[in-house]
Amino acid sequence: MKHLLLIPLLAATLPCIIGDATQLVYDTDGHELISNSSYYVLPVERGVGGGLTKSYQWRRCNFLVLQMRNEAKVGMAVRIEPLNASISDPVAVHLSTNVKISFDVITVCAEPMYWHVSDLPPFSTSQPRQFIAVGKDEGAEMPSPPSPDMLFRIERNNGAMKGYKLVSCIGTEPCKYLGLHAFKKENWLTT
Repeated sequence: MKHLLLIPLLAATLPCIIGDATQLVYDTDGHELISNSSYYVLPVERGVGGGLTKSYQWRRCNFLVLQMRNEAKVGMAVRIEPLNASISDPVAVHLSTNVKISFDVITVCAEPMYWHVSDLPPFSTSQPRQFIAVGKDEGAEMPSPPSPDMLFRIERNNGAMKGYKLVSCIGTEPCKYLGLHAFKKENWLTT
């Protein structure tokens, strides 16, 4: 299983040319991310926790994304699919383009575990947050094409720590970086 490390929660090697919007995204082994492969999303920094997983079922077949506390735990594998990808025609993942992200797992709900930005917070925090959720209500249809809350982008992080970061770009709103928010002794993935 390949690893993709993102900032501030995830890292990857960056053998790309700066400034080209069609640049590819690479895993930690220097291989292109491909839509029919699975990857673990891990923090760049050591000692800040492990990979991402699903937890806290807040509505039937809906879960939230959080970070594993133990650095040795890689979390759940994800698939990152550009909108032009299909099972029979896998494609490479490019920077700054819309992708769907899903946990590569089968649940009792027998529904795809696609990520989406949730407008229904499962609990109240002191700061307004939009949590990243997975799954959908039992019996709900998967929108086709995907709704804007299901689309993410991978961007290059050009700060002190090199790697990638995930962003959500919904409608005409400015893009928001996904990050970890500590609440109730867990690090939740939020915008």
